[in-house]
Amino acid sequence: MDDNIIPDGIKIPPAEVKETIDKTVGYVLKNGSSFEERLKNNEGSNEKFTFLKKNDVYNDYYQWKLGNLKDSDVQNGDVKVVTAESTTTNAPLELQFITTNPPISSLDLDIIKLTALFVAKNGKKYAEHLFTHQTQQSNKAQFEFLHEKHSLHLIFQKYVKQYELVLNLYKDSDDDQTQGIVKRLSHPDDIFESAYRRAHYNKQHKAVIQNEKKLEEQKKLAYTSIDWQDFAIVGQIEFDAIDEVRELAIPLRREDLIYRSLESKQKELDLAKAKVQPKQESQETIPEKSENEVLKHPKPKGMKIRAAGESRLKNKSKSNLQTTSHMAGHIKCPITGKFIPELQFDNHLKVLLRDPRYKEQQDNFVRKNFTYSSNLTTDEVYDNIKRLARKREGTQNGEEHISKKPNQIGPH
Repeated sequence: MDDNIIPDGIKIPPAEVKETIDKTVGYVLKNGSSFEERLKNNEGSNEKFTFLKKNDVYNDYYQWKLGNLKDSDVQNGDVKVVTAESTTTNAPLELQFITTNPPISSLDLDIIKLTALFVAKNGKKYAEHLFTHQTQQSNKAQFEFLHEKHSLHLIFQKYVKQYELVLNLYKDSDDDQTQGIVKRLSHPDDIFESAYRRAHYNKQHKAVIQNEKKLEEQKKLAYTSIDWQDFAIVGQIEFDAIDEVRELAIPLRREDLIYRSLESKQKELDLAKAKVQPKQESQETIPEKSENEVLKHPKPKGMKIRAAGESRLKNKSKSNLQTTSHMAGHIKCPITGKFIPELQFDNHLKVLLRDPRYKEQQDNFVRKNFTYSSNLTTDEVYDNIKRLARKREGTQNGEEHISKKPNQIGPH
């Protein structure tokens, strides 16, 4: 029994209604049952689609047509059923003979195409010989596109590949790319199928491209929405002519920072020990006199004698000891004459030696302490100054210690 024969009991609609039913069946098969439900909701009051209602006289014909085409997948009358193709995920082949040219004159484009044809036919070495010949003819600028760094070199290479493909077709080459072109030319239906897949791929990725553009626009909008005038000045740095010629320190590395941190910790420990040590020495250098020694020397009548350890010498010794303990860990700067903490002495000398105001003092210091011309760098100079300052400091402390012997009280 032929499935295309309409069974008895089904009323055949008029030609106009039959055409509408056949088209609707094709769309329902293509888009699914959801399309039928959407059509019922949107076009329920339309007289052209009353056949979708179950109580309609032509609904039986619609249901028979729909079931018949689902089972047989055949074309009936003017209806052509197109099944939904699977989603295309692979990118289509590149269109090898379509080239988007940049803004270029027709003369330059003709020269590029003609050169590409000769290079494709004679080989890449022809391009080198051609450029050498044109250079000798003082026409080098016209053929600069032969260099890889030129902006038109990519266009030139595309034309070379296109001409090579065409020439290989005439040579009956066994190249895979050439054989693929021959196969597609011998099957015109494949061209339509490839065009459909390309259109489906472009439609599929059009939404992705639009989303990327929207995200990019949102980023730009967020950037432009920032109020760049609403800010607070945290600090201000002024640069003058001295900063342009000032000798800057060598950039530090991570190893240098670790070494400096360990060195500074060691100096802090040494400074703490130096602060504790003078107090112990001051207690040892000023012994208290016993009561027996004080009673051995009776006080004359009418004369007020201070007890041992309470003389002016003691007060002077106390002030000297306080000054010594206060200056412990300090170095006297030979340039400014100020006492600088030992931990800050390096930075102090670097600042002074790089300051143009102390250039004269620096020259005087070098002239006074060095009788020969020096080629030392700034860092070596401040190391020598630091070493000499420490040496002088130690010499002065020794002289003060010798000159400040405690005077004996009482008979000799």
